[in-house]
Amino acid sequence: MHFNNDQFNNSNDIVNAFAKYFSSVYENYDFVDTIHHNPPKILSSTLHSVSIDLIKIFESLNSLDSASSPGPDLIPNIFLRNCKYVISSPLAYLFNLSLSSGIFPDIWKTSFIRSIPKPSSDLSNITNYRPISLLSLIPKMFESLVANKILFELNNIIVDNQHGFRRNKSTITNLLQFQTFLSDALSNGSNVDVIYTDFTKAFDKINHHILFAKLKQIGVCDPFLSWLRSFVENSYQIVAYKEYWSTPLHVSSGVP
Repeated sequence: MHFNNDQFNNSNDIVNAFAKYFSSVYENYDFVDTIHHNPPKILSSTLHSVSIDLIKIFESLNSLDSASSPGPDLIPNIFLRNCKYVISSPLAYLFNLSLSSGIFPDIWKTSFIRSIPKPSSDLSNITNYRPISLLSLIPKMFESLVANKILFELNNIIVDNQHGFRRNKSTITNLLQFQTFLSDALSNGSNVDVIYTDFTKAFDKINHHILFAKLKQIGVCDPFLSWLRSFVENSYQIVAYKEYWSTPLHVSSGVP
């Protein structure tokens, strides 16, 4: 494998070269006071606490796909699913303790990175691969349960024209809305100017200071705000290939 005119011939060097390449997208931001005003809170009510129901945890465990690969804790999905009657209550206790204290456990912040080749590319060039993040199942399930709890309130503050990363919306719904807009403009004899922009690695470069300042502004507060900060900050990634693991990478910017 090669990267930046350097060649790598053994597996340990290769996974660490992948780690160096994938971590190059992250930014180290110094704190900057970017919020100079205090607009009214946007949420209909202050979002300060979240709790997870026992039945939701049981249902999540019961619906696990046994074919999925395990994350860094190496616990297979089939084990968790078969033990759902025993572990649902302890997980409910741990999840709700984490949310009420505003602390996401550090041991759950590490994820595996798999290197996926881009189509029709030189497979010996490390820059022709993209990373896929693989979390351990328990924190992945925890994240999903929390997202489902807060989705309704947060959806109400996102403009309808936002189609990316939203339930029941996609590139198809975006194109249908755009097509309708163009058809109406043509019918009215209007001109339409279209500007396309692309922010390179946008989600990997998000400044955490700005993110949490905005969350606070819209009405998210402690202990849930502290939990979100704990969930996002000080996470690590390991490039894994078979039994070879890279040195852990600190994720200094961006969101999961």
